[in-house]
Amino acid sequence: MSEHKHNTSDPSTRDDTTNRSGSGLGWRVCLFNCNCHSFSDVEIALAKAGIPGGARLATIVHNKGSAVVYEGQPQEAEMVAMILEDAGLKVKVSQ
Repeated sequence: MSEHKHNTSDPSTRDDTTNRSGSGLGWRVCLFNCNCHSFSDVEIALAKAGIPGGARLATIVHNKGSAVVYEGQPQEAEMVAMILEDAGLKVKVSQ
């Protein structure tokens, strides 16, 4: 599993988040396009991580290069990132 990087993600993708914290503040998981997974692969991984709207998010990642797919508590952000990484997807966790 790759190591998470804790940097600020692109704020232009903040509208595309799933926020489970209810606060609008917290840690973000940014998913990056890698051109090595199908849309279906990405949708399935997002569903396993409990992230709704997989098809929409896969399209955004494909078109923009990345998207914030989760925003919330740090422990949950790390769990989401781990599930996506286990599927071979490239992610970054940031505060």
